[in-house]
Amino acid sequence: MQHRLIDIVDIAALRSLFEGFTEATGMVTAILDIEGHVLVATGWRDICTKFHRANPDTATRCLESDTHLANHMEAGREYSVYRCRNGLVDVAVPIVVSGDHLANLYTGQFFFSPPDKEYFEKQATEFGFDAEAYLSDLSRVPVFTEQQIEKTMAFLKNMARVIAEMGASRLRIDEELAERKRAEQELRRNERQKRLIIETVPDLVWLKDIEGKYLACNKMFERLFGEVEKNIIGKTDYDFVDKELADFFRKHDKAAMNAGRPLKNEEWITFADDGRTVLLETSKVALKDSGGTTIGVLGIGRDVTERHRAEIRLREAKEQAEFANRSKTEFLANMSHELRTPLTIINGAFDIISMEMFGPIDHPKYMEYAKDAREAGEHLLGIINDLLDVSMIEMDRLVLNDEILEVAEVLSFCHTLVKGRADTVGLALGMEIDDGLPRLRGDKLRIKQVLLNLLSNALKFTPSGGRVTLAAGTDSTGGVVLSVADTGIGIAGEKIVKALNSLGETGSPYVREVQGAGIGLALSRKLVELHGGILELDSDVGIGTTVTVRFPRERAVHLNNQFAE
Repeated sequence: MQHRLIDIVDIAALRSLFEGFTEATGMVTAILDIEGHVLVATGWRDICTKFHRANPDTATRCLESDTHLANHMEAGREYSVYRCRNGLVDVAVPIVVSGDHLANLYTGQFFFSPPDKEYFEKQATEFGFDAEAYLSDLSRVPVFTEQQIEKTMAFLKNMARVIAEMGASRLRIDEELAERKRAEQELRRNERQKRLIIETVPDLVWLKDIEGKYLACNKMFERLFGEVEKNIIGKTDYDFVDKELADFFRKHDKAAMNAGRPLKNEEWITFADDGRTVLLETSKVALKDSGGTTIGVLGIGRDVTERHRAEIRLREAKEQAEFANRSKTEFLANMSHELRTPLTIINGAFDIISMEMFGPIDHPKYMEYAKDAREAGEHLLGIINDLLDVSMIEMDRLVLNDEILEVAEVLSFCHTLVKGRADTVGLALGMEIDDGLPRLRGDKLRIKQVLLNLLSNALKFTPSGGRVTLAAGTDSTGGVVLSVADTGIGIAGEKIVKALNSLGETGSPYVREVQGAGIGLALSRKLVELHGGILELDSDVGIGTTVTVRFPRERAVHLNNQFAE
């Protein structure tokens, strides 16, 4: 934005200076800005003020002269000379401040040779001037030689430069002041923001110098000493707490300032305002100036008393639970091993006997019995395997393979495996796989086990004519999402939690309204959690159930790295 000369120079001082110049030389002076506003005018001739500029028609010629002088510089000269149509000569030199033409410094209302009296008599008649007064004022207009004007303009050119330097200096000062003001405002704004953050934090916050004197603190910290900030600043811990505790504080302050990194420690403190004793987890870090010199320490203290107590309770509960469950879990594991081996032998032998007895001959009735018995044996073996997995999880002995697997391949395998069963019971089995599905890092066998458990439950509890859909996609974070949705009988809201936690302390599985669902759902949740994922169950009675498995993006292998850190 271009500035105005009137805003950046002392016009009153210039007016006083040029009045002295006019008095000493008899020369007219004027400063007009580029919009034509007169800022300084000294010694103007009566013929101009009383006649030429007072009459609208001749005033137009004056404006014409001003405009011409402002915009036309003769080649090779630093000022402009113009004889206006009113007959007088004016001269102007530009005032340029920091590259911007802001105004012009004028002198004039003179002649280079004696005026043509007849010309001015005609002009008086044309514009209705009082001829006698007009010609009298004309007689007082001076005649200067070009040499005299050259000397005068040399002075005025220097004055124009001085005025320009004054303006430029003022602009620099104004710019520096404005920049300083902006910096101060920004500093105050930053300080207010920092203060707001400090006061908003629910923790104790304080600053100390290298001597241990307090520089600042928030309201939460004020409660520790039972004093307002202004009474804390400039004092040390020794002014508020006993020497032993103050020594403790000072020791950790020095350690943080010398460490070059944040340090944490815990300390039991008592608030002065209400006498509460709490365990404070304190983080301290050295404060450094712009040159890297340590100038103090910043401390942040958080009340972790409840967390500490909860950790103790949790640890004690875990110890008790581990003691109580260790023998039960080990017994379960041993029993599962003991049952699985003979049951596997029985199932295998039953297959052989069935083939020998019924293979060559069509005995539908007996084949149906054999089929039911074989399915019951497989179901019992599945339960035993699940119990073994549960015991391994409980004893933290289950080891997951870490491999990269194609999700679509896993879904297709599971879909193919249960398709025949779905067709047999009259269910539509669909599969939906999003484009661009990433690969998944995990245990392929266990992930198949999860999906087959979920599909088995969905098929079991969906009436004929319904639909089961197996799907895979990604969420907004890049994680892998698998789901099994059915249009079955659903689960009542209050029983969903039981269904997901049927491996609880009692060890008894959740049973749906119809046949028991076993522990497959809860086991699936455990296996998903071991992969760092979560299993969610959403169900409406009579409408259906959707079980969603979410694996975090850390488990997803994106070929295009679109979710890479």
